[in-house]
Amino acid sequence: MLTTQTITIDEARTELTEGIDAIDDALDELDEDTDQAAELRDRKGTLSYWRNGLDWQMSEGEWDANTEITVGAMTAGEEAMIGSRGAQPGRAG
Repeated sequence: MLTTQTITIDEARTELTEGIDAIDDALDELDEDTDQAAELRDRKGTLSYWRNGLDWQMSEGEWDANTEITVGAMTAGEEAMIGSRGAQPGRAG
């Protein structure tokens, strides 16, 4: 079952920024030519994309820092089931 959480735009941006910063710290410890570093760079790109999307929505004037959004994530079991069918499931931060 998809798990969801309702948070404000400001809380979401904070979580995304903290995730990006944690990835930067982890990348500092890795050889940049490894598969693990490539996966982390991809993850950082995804988090940055989501944060930029929130910034864009706020710049359009419809949303502000206190706007509540609902975010969701699949459980590991759901991801495994979808993955076993050859799909590429997304992950929520």
